[in-house]
Amino acid sequence: MKDDLFKKLHQLRDEYTFPRDKRAVEQTAKEVRKAIVRQEAGKLDGIKELIRLLEKKSRDITLLLAWYKELKEEQRQNLFVERECYQYLISFFDETETKQTIKSAEKMVEENLK
Repeated sequence: MKDDLFKKLHQLRDEYTFPRDKRAVEQTAKEVRKAIVRQEAGKLDGIKELIRLLEKKSRDITLLLAWYKELKEEQRQNLFVERECYQYLISFFDETETKQTIKSAEKMVEENLK
């Protein structure tokens, strides 16, 4: 499936005349490659363990923010930033996002390939 998508992207790039359109297809192919790498990395045991750890840390911070009223405002802000960082890293390997990138590329190819 993925090889077929790259073949179609290559074919679409070759059909386009304008450099701007060719660059857009090349950018799409680059985004698909990144999505595939992230998708495959998310299946590795080490990454799964890292995600579980990050999720636990994020939950711990949420509980701390909710229940520990003695935190100073600066401490609370630092915890919010830390939790956002954990959530970003978790979302980096989110399969939903990577699948959406691939589906979007497939749709673009189907709509534009003659």
